[in-house]
Amino acid sequence: MNKNNEIIDKFVDAYFEEPDKTLKEIFKEYTEGFSEDKTKEYTFIEAWGKSIDDSNVIITSKSSGYSYKIDKFAKGDKLKFYSSVISTWRQCTHVLPEEMFDAWYVTRELKL
Repeated sequence: MNKNNEIIDKFVDAYFEEPDKTLKEIFKEYTEGFSEDKTKEYTFIEAWGKSIDDSNVIITSKSSGYSYKIDKFAKGDKLKFYSSVISTWRQCTHVLPEEMFDAWYVTRELKL
């Protein structure tokens, strides 16, 4: 089962377990802290600082549209980017230099 199906299953289960809640209320509960609001822009340094402080933060380059996150492990942190080709996070070694001088968006990873 892929990640999207797991999320959908959890959402549907929550709907049937709590029939007094509307789908909108359940969606809001499961997506709290997650924002697709692209009106607030950050510099690279601001966005990078937020991603280092919180492993649930995803930073997205306005210029390229690429998203990055930092996974924390006992042996060190790993930079990852989201590959839309295979629909998963992949390890990478750097952020593109041209991205650093443009605006960034900060969102939170949706974890159910």
